[in-house]
Amino acid sequence: MIKYLTMKKAKIIEMKVKSAAEVAAKIGLRKKDLENIGKYSAKLTFSAAGKTIKGGKLILITSTPSVKGISGNGSNISDRLVESLVLLRKKTALCLPSFTPDQVMRHESHPEIFPVEDVFLKNVDFFNIFQAHNLIAAFLSNIVVADPNSEAGSAVISWNRASAFVDEPLRNVITGMYNNKQNRHVKEEKFEYILHSELAAVASLSVSFEDLKARVEKVIVGFNKDGSPLTIKDIKLEDAVSYLLKDTLKPTLMQSRRGDPAFVYVSPSSRMLPPGNITALKTAQSLSDYVVAKLDGSVDSSLEKFLDITARDTGIKPDMIVLNTFIPELNYYGGADLSSAFGKNLEALEKGMPELLRNIESAKKFGIPVLVNVNDKRDATQDEIKIIDRHCSNLGVEVVFSSTNGSGVKQNLELVKSVLEVIRTQKSYYKPVYELDHTIKEKVKVVLKDIYGMARVSYSAKAEKELEQLELNGHAGLPICIARSPYYHRTDMNGLLTIKSLRLLAGAGVILVEAADSERMPSFAWKYSAERLNHELFS
Repeated sequence: MIKYLTMKKAKIIEMKVKSAAEVAAKIGLRKKDLENIGKYSAKLTFSAAGKTIKGGKLILITSTPSVKGISGNGSNISDRLVESLVLLRKKTALCLPSFTPDQVMRHESHPEIFPVEDVFLKNVDFFNIFQAHNLIAAFLSNIVVADPNSEAGSAVISWNRASAFVDEPLRNVITGMYNNKQNRHVKEEKFEYILHSELAAVASLSVSFEDLKARVEKVIVGFNKDGSPLTIKDIKLEDAVSYLLKDTLKPTLMQSRRGDPAFVYVSPSSRMLPPGNITALKTAQSLSDYVVAKLDGSVDSSLEKFLDITARDTGIKPDMIVLNTFIPELNYYGGADLSSAFGKNLEALEKGMPELLRNIESAKKFGIPVLVNVNDKRDATQDEIKIIDRHCSNLGVEVVFSSTNGSGVKQNLELVKSVLEVIRTQKSYYKPVYELDHTIKEKVKVVLKDIYGMARVSYSAKAEKELEQLELNGHAGLPICIARSPYYHRTDMNGLLTIKSLRLLAGAGVILVEAADSERMPSFAWKYSAERLNHELFS
């Protein structure tokens, strides 16, 4: 029996955590399909991860845009939906991105995956990405010092170092101080958050080890004197990097609080790169009747990238979208400040509804049925229910209301009944919102208008030059990945989004379009909580 401490009521909840083999048996996996990570979790073997028996129904969980200071409970919805489907005797698996200690310290809400210490201490996927990323950086630095006259030694290096944590002071640093040896120079360098590394996207988008190695070979780390790209293959590191990333292709089998199967996978942060994991999702679908996939961000930042990039031409076809929102967020969208957003505020709620409606319309652009779930730490009042239901009904979308205040059994049943009814009665016609043969600017315009609800875009002189070069080099046919701040900015159809740079991520197979508010090393947006981390590791 393993005991877990709930922080809200400071009491011990006892639950029996199943062995990895017991959890695997629920979806037809055998011991030989597992590579155990301790007793309670396991990596799937390559043969098990490559199974394509059948296609279970795929339910995507996303949300409205984040608001600084308001931490919702979107993760709880995916847990509870899986629990309810299993109680109805549906073979179901949860799919979600792995998370880091850094993310736990910054957010109150995250999926209840057990045992959490296995994510941090035994599942080394992100550590391997971290090692591979900084191996490349150190190798390049060595070339510059030890062989400065070589082609690689004289190249302009564009590969940043990575940090495993959001550590804002590392955004720009000076290296080489107090070193007067030959070929050592003081220079300005940058760090990026490890979840923003292209290697994380390479791992999540690869479908086999051969595909992984081919992508790794293409990753650009700098530019030669003649302007040609310097790749990992050029510096002969493709074998070492591919080997370090090999096990990231295998999803990790863990369990929910009721012992139901959960596939935890590598995924980059959706604020910068396409989220999801092709191998994990297809494996889960092949083994289950229903797959509940929790994306790590909102319709703007996460769902669009998943559907326009990750799922494109991969055989992944979502059956429905559950759009999660919170009344305090809706109130904030309507003009309430943080001190008044958590209470009943009908005027602000009414004014904030256009943002929810925009997100519904954006999600529906992909041809996938949408269900809205209003989730909160308190029950919605009748007046609030009427306002939300009236607006959503005008778009032909059903709304389910739920809470996390301990009285949610009936609400869980209502949610799962509504999900099953949508899947039964509404057909999904999934299609990306833009075609690959559109120009880069046309793709950007479509995403801004249809997804972000913005009508105007401008490009810096640097971005214009980079865009022209990308088109001249024949890269215009790739999907675009817009990177911007994940935090809410009130929608304004006359609003202007400025693009500061564009660059080719050849390994990921996308063009990264960085908005002026994007940050490769994010700011300290949330106060770290040692209490949350201590709770997860030591309770």
